[in-house]
Amino acid sequence: MNIRINNKLTGLATSVLTLTSGLAIVTSTSQTVLAQVVSQLATPQPPQPTIETTQNGPTTSGWGVTPEISTLGVGATISKSITPNLNAKLGVRGFGTSANISESGIDYDAKLNLFSVSTLVDYHPWKNSGFRLTGGLVFQDNNIEGNGKSNSDQKIQIGDQEYTSDQLGSVKAKVSFPNSVAPYLGIGWGNAVKPGNRWSFSANLGVMFTGSPKVNLTPQFGAAATPEIQNQIQADVEKERQQLENDLKWLNIYPVLSLGISYQF
Repeated sequence: MNIRINNKLTGLATSVLTLTSGLAIVTSTSQTVLAQVVSQLATPQPPQPTIETTQNGPTTSGWGVTPEISTLGVGATISKSITPNLNAKLGVRGFGTSANISESGIDYDAKLNLFSVSTLVDYHPWKNSGFRLTGGLVFQDNNIEGNGKSNSDQKIQIGDQEYTSDQLGSVKAKVSFPNSVAPYLGIGWGNAVKPGNRWSFSANLGVMFTGSPKVNLTPQFGAAATPEIQNQIQADVEKERQQLENDLKWLNIYPVLSLGISYQF
């Protein structure tokens, strides 16, 4: 009985010693691994390479110029960026041409005069889109001048009346727009001062509210024009003037179409 107990105690002691040895080995291994981890953390690591993203493109100033051709003539517009969505513009345009026409013994001289200065603001609803809404004022002096006179013994007809060249030498005419400062509304495409862009295309479509054209007719009397004939001519010329204004009454807005190429400094 005592031998069995001793054998059991001996086996138990052996198991305890074995377990203790295993724990000692595990503890020693854990300490070694922990020491290596601490050593790794304490050692300064070389910096890791980083990737930097740069935006290629020219550095622009927010100032641009746009040479253009339009129904207001030939000229240029200077643009300045105010905010990412707003640009201010100042433009100058002009054009002049003349034509001489002879028909049925009557010489007609006509001259077209276009001149305007615009102060406008572009609004871009979407910053990355060229579409824009434009509004502002146009200071304009657009007009047509003409002169009709007989080049022979032909008669000049005013309304339903005919006058000889001795009675009526010529009639000067001028058609102009009453609103010298005309509001402008339109749409367009292109942003002359978009960041990073040197060159761009510009197109505009809009209207100026110029008012219905006004007509001025001035008769030049001949040597044979008596006071009675002069009064009759004046009355006929006035009726003709009113008729012309009535015929042009629908033209109370002036269509504007322009195309150009923009360069940003």
